[in-house]
Amino acid sequence: MPIDLILEILSRATAKSVARFRLASKFCASIVRRPDFTELFLTRSSARPRLLFFIERPSEWSFYSSPQPALERPGNEWRFNSSSLVVTADSQIKSPGDMDSECCRPVSGFIYFPNVHTKKRGKITVPVVYNPSTGQYTSLPQRTMRTTFRFIQSLLGYDPIDKQFKVLLYNYDKCVYHILTFGAGKISWRKMDYEPTHEPLYQGICINGILYCLARAYGMDPLRVACFDVRSEKHWFLDTQSMSESLRSPYRLIDYMGKLGVTYWNWQTSQPDGMRIIRLNLWVLKDVEKQEWSERVFLVRPVVECELFDDLSVVGATATGEIVFSMNSTTTPFYVFYFSPERDTTERVEIQGFEAFENPCNVFTFVDHVENQKFIT
Repeated sequence: MPIDLILEILSRATAKSVARFRLASKFCASIVRRPDFTELFLTRSSARPRLLFFIERPSEWSFYSSPQPALERPGNEWRFNSSSLVVTADSQIKSPGDMDSECCRPVSGFIYFPNVHTKKRGKITVPVVYNPSTGQYTSLPQRTMRTTFRFIQSLLGYDPIDKQFKVLLYNYDKCVYHILTFGAGKISWRKMDYEPTHEPLYQGICINGILYCLARAYGMDPLRVACFDVRSEKHWFLDTQSMSESLRSPYRLIDYMGKLGVTYWNWQTSQPDGMRIIRLNLWVLKDVEKQEWSERVFLVRPVVECELFDDLSVVGATATGEIVFSMNSTTTPFYVFYFSPERDTTERVEIQGFEAFENPCNVFTFVDHVENQKFIT
């Protein structure tokens, strides 16, 4: 069979099927590692994004993924296919070692864990890049800094032009940050100074090569949005004056149709039925250079039982603009909610597959996860 045909067939297969194919022989493994195949698979995977779930238990993480609901248009209105309102999450491989609860959002299919306690070369703590689709992980060089752990914050970004990943490690006790580059060439750390006015918070998200995170002036409100261009390594802040009164918990940075979105929501009681509804504020960065924001306010009626009201978080948005809420613990049933601002509708999707967790565990849900077959070397 021609290689081109093999690549075409494999690119349409699931990540688990490709993993089984890779183990069949050295020849099969060499095909899966080809750069043209990994690029083709990533392109196809981007067209069929999935939900990714991190389930945290003491010293252990488990990873699950499920298809995202499919939109259909039987008449004049778009709606979810009824068969996709109940989906089963596939169990992925467990974490590569004991680890702290800190991790970065998935970027191009990869996850960065700053502190993994591994038995490799003796029991040591190392930063790890992990691919949940292949189960492969790579330990990165450690960076020794003379400061306490609470002054360190890690973020992961990706440069789609040079196809490089960069770990941005802030040491805001010493007013410096360290950059580790990997994915193309030698892995190495570099140190750079930064403006000692703000401390980064754990809300990093990478969109089109720009890494955004929330930051706060030392010990003060309001919050600001810090930006880092992964390719040029330029660092700046966005003007958030228009949202400063609302930019507090439960805020969330999201990728809203390829642009930075900032969400804030709280519960309200609607009139006249007295039902609890969500008031959702959404700011979208229309222009990065001009720092122009748009703001919209929505009233969301979640299709959910009352006792589950306080177990929800905004976890992202789909490529078609649905804002996604997810439950935060492994209760049965487990739901994810899709709110469409354009249609003013909320769809409830039941996720099955978490029944094995007898005690409630923390769940971190990520939207539009792409499966990547690339190996970090």
